[in-house]
Amino acid sequence: MKSHRGWSKANPAHLNMQEFQKRVVAERDDLKVKLDALCKFFKTDTFSNLPEDEKHRLYDQQATMFRYTEILDDRINHFQ
Repeated sequence: MKSHRGWSKANPAHLNMQEFQKRVVAERDDLKVKLDALCKFFKTDTFSNLPEDEKHRLYDQQATMFRYTEILDDRINHFQ
């Protein structure tokens, strides 16, 4: 996954962001937590025991979440 290039609540630059920009960063951070959890789920026995069609839906979900994260990262990287 791409880096968010230092944008975080701990970064002083975050304090100078507009409110909507802070919400985009928070949304990206929340999404990353969920995506990381989904990736960890793929390594469990629970996932292994799912029907193949459900596994494919979860892989589709992962790909979509990853793409959404990339889009949010791009937006964040272009904040001024």
